[in-house]
Amino acid sequence: MQGSMTPGLLGDLQNQFDLDIAMTGIRGSTFESDAPVTGSTPIQGSVAVSFGDGTIHFFSSASDKVISQTHSGVVLCMTSAGDSVLSGGDDGRLKRTSINGEIQEIAGFGTKWVDAVAASHETIACSSERTVYLWSDDRETPFKLEHQSSVGGLAFDASGRRLAVSHYGGVTLWERTKQILRCQATRQK
Repeated sequence: MQGSMTPGLLGDLQNQFDLDIAMTGIRGSTFESDAPVTGSTPIQGSVAVSFGDGTIHFFSSASDKVISQTHSGVVLCMTSAGDSVLSGGDDGRLKRTSINGEIQEIAGFGTKWVDAVAASHETIACSSERTVYLWSDDRETPFKLEHQSSVGGLAFDASGRRLAVSHYGGVTLWERTKQILRCQATRQK
């Protein structure tokens, strides 16, 4: 009978699934926390997980878990950036945390939250309210890119030359040309 499953067939599928897992060596572990998980990202064969208590945990099958108290409030956003993660929090700080737990503050925005972060090659970006801040290795002070409304997300293309900025009512695409950023397109409803 097409489209229906009998209890025996469901059991057979579960047994096959269990066998497939056993044959591939997939293992699972459960970690409990009193704080909610706010994000996760892969980093150098490990996984970084951010929490509502301001911590970032690095999990790896090759070493013990590393816990870093990175922010004094909730970790709002996080992305991998080479051998570290970038994170922003409701403490108004943009920070870099290495896989061994070392923390470097990149910028502080007072009482304004850091809502989104992105990284590509040697360039990093974060947003706070309607402004995107963009750093590259050759600049100590960031470019500031103003938008018409609060920024909700950031993403670089594979080359790192274009930055998409989503905000209420649309998206803006910025392009880097000879160290100058120009707005390539803005799309709104």
